[in-house]
Amino acid sequence: MADEHHKWLDRDAAERLLRGEPLEGIDSSSDGDADTEVDAQANARANAAAERLARALSALSGAGEQGVAASSGAAAS
Repeated sequence: MADEHHKWLDRDAAERLLRGEPLEGIDSSSDGDADTEVDAQANARANAAAERLARALSALSGAGEQGVAASSGAAAS
C-alpha cells in the first residue's frame, strides 16, 4: 500500500506541476478491485496532495524569481 500512496505522481504529472500546469483527472485507483467509496477517498487525497504540491512549487518558483531579481538589482548597483 505504501508503494501506491503517490501512484498519481508519475513523471508526466511531475513535469506538468513543475511547468505550473494544472493536473486534471488524477486517478489514484490501483487495479479496479477496491470499492467505489474507497476509490473516491483515494482520489480526493491524491487531488489534495497534488494541490499542496502545486502550491509549494509555485511558491518556490516565485521565491526563486524574486531572488534572481534581487541579485540582478544588487549587481547593477
